[in-house]
Amino acid sequence: MQMLKDKQCLVLGAAGGIGQHVTLTMAAAGCNLTLTDQSGKALDDVVRLVKESQEVEVDCVACDLNKQTALELTVDVIGRLAPPDIIINCAGVFDPDNEDYDLFMNVNLRAAWMFAEVFLPGMVRHGYGVMVNIGSSSAYEGYPNTPLYCASKHALLGLSRALHKKYAGTGVRVICISPDAVDTPMGARIPGQDPSKFLSPAYVADAVRNIICNSGMELPEVRLRRSRG
Repeated sequence: MQMLKDKQCLVLGAAGGIGQHVTLTMAAAGCNLTLTDQSGKALDDVVRLVKESQEVEVDCVACDLNKQTALELTVDVIGRLAPPDIIINCAGVFDPDNEDYDLFMNVNLRAAWMFAEVFLPGMVRHGYGVMVNIGSSSAYEGYPNTPLYCASKHALLGLSRALHKKYAGTGVRVICISPDAVDTPMGARIPGQDPSKFLSPAYVADAVRNIICNSGMELPEVRLRRSRG
């Protein structure tokens, strides 16, 4: 993956089930990293894992994406540390028992919008950039137990499609990758599912890396499906 060597990669939700695998995969491809997550301790653990296996630069910023002021500060700090060539948005909240509309929309949608608004124009000026939003099969369906999650992921897919069109032809690609259920702590909360049939987070991370490397791919979205057997 020589084409990713020394690229600056920002991973949102870097300590989560998918985010941690994405972080390690992009580090192995030679990217320098800026990582965000809500928990500073969890970020420190991820940084340690990266440093144990790869010789890349790593910065991290703890941030509660549900809080507007914290989000704005984080965007400012990242802009001064190392503006990204690649943004991989793995941040997300999923809780079938939570009906906090603002929480779902702030974390699952607003954060992606703000990072895109701030950093994609700079990518255009450099003639290269990729933003990957991790969506969900819930972006294409409606599930009665998770209406707010479904709504937020539909919105994230719509945002990704719109940004894909906005930046077409500039050298900047925006892609929404929507996996079926993934074997993570978040995935374990999905009601009525068989975790043995879930996708592995390593598979999702590999797909993210491969799609980023495929510079000729101009699709706005990709679905990762699991076996139905």
